[in-house]
Amino acid sequence: MNHITLIGRLTADPELTAPKGNPICRFRIAVDRTGTEGADYISIVSFGTRGENDARWLTKGRLVAIAGRLHHNTWTDNDGNKRERYEVYANTVSYLDGPRRTSDELGQMPPLGSHTVDTEGLKAVRDWIAASP
Repeated sequence: MNHITLIGRLTADPELTAPKGNPICRFRIAVDRTGTEGADYISIVSFGTRGENDARWLTKGRLVAIAGRLHHNTWTDNDGNKRERYEVYANTVSYLDGPRRTSDELGQMPPLGSHTVDTEGLKAVRDWIAASP
């Protein structure tokens, strides 16, 4: 089974492209290493409406939970060197915190509880954490 679940923070704003009209969103997250200092940096790809929403709502520093599959890509560059890359193709992207706000925006924020939360995604992350050794 090829399934991966990660929790981390975006290292930069997402990039949205639409080759042949198909939206593709790419971003990287930093995932803390358990029990040690440092982080692993993982490339994430989301597609279609999911990708459009990710590009619209995610920004650098946002905390996300990703569920998807690991994808390995190989190619030969223009100099004839063999290259490879691993990415996570996201099936689910759960936004675990709200967007960062400036002091001017704080007065314009909706009241607490007025937004929806992806409770199914959060439950899946909590279940996965509970099942981990």
